[in-house]
Amino acid sequence: MTLSRRSFGWGGLAVALPGLAVLAWFLVRPLSGLVVDSLHLTSLGVRSPGLTLVNYQTIATDAALRSSMVTTVVLALVVTVITLLICTPTALTLARSGPRLSAIIDAVLVFPLALPGIVIGFFVIVLLGRNGLVSQIVEATTGEPGGRWAYTAGGLAAAYVYFCIPRVVGTLRGAAATLDGELRNVAASLGAYPARVAATVTLPLLRAPLLASAGVCMATCLGAYGTAATLSEGIRVLPLDVADTLYNTGNQGLAAALSVVLALLAVGSLAVCSFGAWLIDRRNRDRATPLSLIPTAPVMGTSQESAAPVRAASEADR
Repeated sequence: MTLSRRSFGWGGLAVALPGLAVLAWFLVRPLSGLVVDSLHLTSLGVRSPGLTLVNYQTIATDAALRSSMVTTVVLALVVTVITLLICTPTALTLARSGPRLSAIIDAVLVFPLALPGIVIGFFVIVLLGRNGLVSQIVEATTGEPGGRWAYTAGGLAAAYVYFCIPRVVGTLRGAAATLDGELRNVAASLGAYPARVAATVTLPLLRAPLLASAGVCMATCLGAYGTAATLSEGIRVLPLDVADTLYNTGNQGLAAALSVVLALLAVGSLAVCSFGAWLIDRRNRDRATPLSLIPTAPVMGTSQESAAPVRAASEADR
């Protein structure tokens, strides 16, 4: 048995080597090159003989770059919260729906994944632009000319939410399908309101996938370029600053430093959320029983400790 496992391990490693090589060549090598350029290239493109932090000092002291960084992070956080609020009930509904309805909804939800960011930006312009559908409705209703919502932070957030929805729904739907429906049924049969069941049974069981989905959504929003380039009129985000610094000003060292900062933000948010999800999963596995999550009256056969939160939830509902 041990020999076969070792053989399988070496065989698996051999099969994975091409993928690891591609990953190293297209990820590790360019990223290390960016770090080296950010620490050696000055604003004039001259390679410094030693390490220099002038590019990172520029990011820290330049008001426009600081504002762009704050806008990028805040926009990603807002979009993540809105996306989770939209996708959580959608994923729960899909997990309980029949195969025919699920297939139709899946086709609609996966559609944004096939679209480039620029196309999604044009969708927002068609809906919220100066002559967009919403602007025409507002003008016909109020007599006032429509706004330029597509080119505001709200329009950019709407586009981000649109292409983040399928990424988050896919993760949450798989987790929701594994939930034990008997927990919700027992809670409901013993008097817990649906909102109480969702808040104290369903959502606690989805904390880990919710956190993991938040990390994916954050990283996606932080690195989005095509949509931002289509809709940005006065709104600056870090991906646009990287391109502008590289192509318009020719400052390769500063562009490299901005890329490193952007990569750290994206990978850091994904790593923190993934680690948090792993901790939650580990704690859930170490629990002796999931009955303590049921927000209803004590069930025959449960201990007093697991029944305490059950009694409290039941009394609160009454």
